Amino acid sequence: MTQHLTAMQQHISQSQCQSQSRWQQKEYDTTKINDINDDSINDDNDNGNDEENEIHELRKRLESIRIQRRRIHESKYKECMKQQDRLLERLNIRRRDRNEIIHEYSSAWKGRDSVCLFLDCAKRWNVVNDCFYIWIDGRNEFATINGCRLGGEAFPLPSELLVSARRQQQQQQQQQDDNNNNNNNNHNQTSSRSKWVPTAASISTTEINGNNNNVDSSSLSSQQHQHKQLPPRRRLLGFFSGGNNDTTNASTALPFQKKISSMISTPQLPIRVRVRVPWLEVNAALGHACLLLRILQESSSKNGGVGMKFTHELHPIGATSKIGIRFDKSVTASAANGVLAAAAGLSSIYNATSTTSPPYVQPVVYNLFFEESSGFNSFFKNNFRNFNWALQAFLQCIAEAAAQQKDKTIAIPHVIRHYKQSSTTNKNNTETTTTNNNNNNNSIGINDLNGGEWTIGGLSICYPSQQQVAAVVGNNSNNGSGNNNGMTTTSSIALEWTRACRYLLTDLKWLIAYAAKHVDR
Repeated sequence: MTQHLTAMQQHISQSQCQSQSRWQQKEYDTTKINDINDDSINDDNDNGNDEENEIHELRKRLESIRIQRRRIHESKYKECMKQQDRLLERLNIRRRDRNEIIHEYSSAWKGRDSVCLFLDCAKRWNVVNDCFYIWIDGRNEFATINGCRLGGEAFPLPSELLVSARRQQQQQQQQQDDNNNNNNNNHNQTSSRSKWVPTAASISTTEINGNNNNVDSSSLSSQQHQHKQLPPRRRLLGFFSGGNNDTTNASTALPFQKKISSMISTPQLPIRVRVRVPWLEVNAALGHACLLLRILQESSSKNGGVGMKFTHELHPIGATSKIGIRFDKSVTASAANGVLAAAAGLSSIYNATSTTSPPYVQPVVYNLFFEESSGFNSFFKNNFRNFNWALQAFLQCIAEAAAQQKDKTIAIPHVIRHYKQSSTTNKNNTETTTTNNNNNNNSIGINDLNGGEWTIGGLSICYPSQQQVAAVVGNNSNNGSGNNNGMTTTSSIALEWTRACRYLLTDLKWLIAYAAKHVDR
């Protein structure tokens, strides 16, 4: 038992020793741990300072890097903005150029359309017709070319055909309608302000006695009293009625009333005074016509055309134009003295059977204008004969131009023929010349050329001289023929020559239409 206790004591002492040693070991460990913790804390403090320094340095570096990045970004942004501005500027320039090109293209396209339209209109133009305006005079029966009248004498046109007269009539009618409307609206005022016709009392007795000394004073006073009692409108009617009213009659009418009534009751027809054209204007018109025919001749030879060929030569010199007449060598010696060898008609101008061209003949120049000379100069030269030969040669040129047109289906409105003393027919039966002409100039032998005379529309183109008119008047008086219209022979001949000139200009206008139709545009 004691042993057991001893063992237990030893065991307890051993356990106490072990626990004490453990406790000491723990204390040692705690002290060692504290020392280690202190060392670690110091190390941590040192390490924390170093880290803070590193962090500070890193922050500085980071800030500097950020600043650099910001600078780099700003510089790149500026460069990008500059580049963008340059690109935008170039883009705007390109857009502007594109818009300008589009506008130019659209304007060019529209200009092309307008030019095409203008070209279509220009193709239908007739420059010759615009330069040589042939029309009828607005006041008389003359034919005009560029405003110059061609003819001798003519009557003025009736007032119904004048444009100015119609306009004036319309204005007067409108003014009358306005006055009637004003009178209807202001009837009371106009009646008080109307202008009364002077009564018979205002006429002095001396004037009436001067007109008619046989008028009785009692009848005059009674008629003055009756006329004075009439209202203004009735008084006006009584003044112009010659006494045919309710209160007066024809037996008691005043002398001036009878005179006025006789003037009103017998109206007279208007007198149409003939208008004569001066020779300066006629010469200017012939100069325009000569220039027109010369231009038609030259224009026909363009663009590879054959061109017109006239027997005579045209020399347009304005109002002093000339024409070179070629005389035929086959005629007698009288041809050298001025007889024109004219063709028998249009078909014989260019004979299809003849293959050889006629020999060249030197032309003799004649004046295509009339020169009024004195009696001494007219003794040595016959102005009317030379002028008529020039007119016939010019008419032959017009006939040749009409015969050489391409379109043979269209004929000139007034036929040009060469009348001879006997009726002849050519081989082709295309032209017949007779003497059945109603023109008074056709019987005048001085104008005959090779036994005939050139006519247009059945009228002679020759201008009659005073000797020729006297010869015609003598023939008419011997034959017992007269003018039923009350017109003298001189005036009728001048009017017929004016009609012949009008026919000439009409044929020229048709030649212009031919040239415009077949022109190569």
